[in-house]
Amino acid sequence: MAVVRNFDEPIVPFEGEMDTKILNRFMLENAIPSVFEFSEVYLDNFLKQGNDTAILFYKEKDLPLVKAFREAAKSFKRDLLFTTSALHT
Repeated sequence: MAVVRNFDEPIVPFEGEMDTKILNRFMLENAIPSVFEFSEVYLDNFLKQGNDTAILFYKEKDLPLVKAFREAAKSFKRDLLFTTSALHT
């Protein structure tokens, strides 16, 4: 069994125990990208997880910082949600 999606890794295999709680957690963890642009598109899944969240507000000139933020998200995906929001000035 696997989750098929159009972001991050396109196919994420499930390797855990066939238990309802474990399956639900797996599905929630893989329902949104590692880093997502804060918007209504992901808001419902974002709120359901109830995890602590790291939010990066950035300007276009901060793109190297966004890249580092994305790298950190890979390491801490199970512990934190990572979202960004571009500042338009």
